[in-house]
Amino acid sequence: MSDFETRLAEIIGRPSGQRPFVCRGKPASCSVWIVGYNAATTGGNWWRFWSTDHGFDLDAWRKDYDDERARRGKGPSATRLRIDR
Repeated sequence: MSDFETRLAEIIGRPSGQRPFVCRGKPASCSVWIVGYNAATTGGNWWRFWSTDHGFDLDAWRKDYDDERARRGKGPSATRLRIDR
């Protein structure tokens, strides 16, 4: 586990229902950050989408997000649609 992961786990816990960020790969490689709080969808344990070698698996997370929303009879939230744009 990297120092980044250790420090993040100290903050959000492990497992964690929090969603500290969602990105494709490692956050340090991202050119855009959107910071927010009070997500409409929990997304389960955030750590199951994280890999030390590859970072965050956005595609797997998004599939689970869409599936959870569909089970609730909803599509993507208004905020998620704006982020997608």
